[in-house]
Amino acid sequence: MIDPAWDDAKQQRLNALRAREEAGVLTLAEQAELDNLLTMLDDREWQQLQPALERMEQEQAATVAAIARLEATRDDLTEVASRQRQLLIRARAQLRELLAAHRALQADYRRLNIDAPTG
Repeated sequence: MIDPAWDDAKQQRLNALRAREEAGVLTLAEQAELDNLLTMLDDREWQQLQPALERMEQEQAATVAAIARLEATRDDLTEVASRQRQLLIRARAQLRELLAAHRALQADYRRLNIDAPTG
């Protein structure tokens, strides 16, 4: 069972055991106590970090979903832009044809010495 209470006494004991460990004078019992305190501290830190980690995972999932939506929109916009380009190409071709037909009509009117109608 994890002891959620980490108090000054446990922190002081941990510091003392670490100092003894660094000095090389730690007994087997003290090593076991140190290991236990470190496990308790790790467990407590994990419990404290868990909500933040879960929130980060949710944010990441939301970001991945947003990216997928944006990519789908980008793909749709690419298709619409392609259709727009094709429409402009067709419109320009039709305009060239209409202008050529108009010029041909004007030439016919000039050939017949008739003023071309306006409007």
